Amino acid sequence: MQIIETTDLDTLARLNRYVHEPHVAQQPDFFKPYDFATVRAFFAEIVGTGNHQFLMAELDGEAIGYVWIEYLRRPESAFHFANSKVRVHHLCIVDDK
Repeated sequence: MQIIETTDLDTLARLNRYVHEPHVAQQPDFFKPYDFATVRAFFAEIVGTGNHQFLMAELDGEAIGYVWIEYLRRPESAFHFANSKVRVHHLCIVDDK
């Protein structure tokens, strides 16, 4: 298995179905149905912005999963010191068996 950084919107949107559809099944009144074009457009807005990173897992040249990471950097304020956090939004490994 190989893990690489990716900006491949089509692959990310396709793999997102494996993350999103279980959410829809569990909470259909909260989550919208999966739609490839809508998900791809959303990812197009954030991929490459510097705050978001997408890593893709490949096995024998085939994409089998991804992780969406967001880097949150907050400047110092009157209430707290400057800090950084990492948020994992999605973690997906395809299991078609």
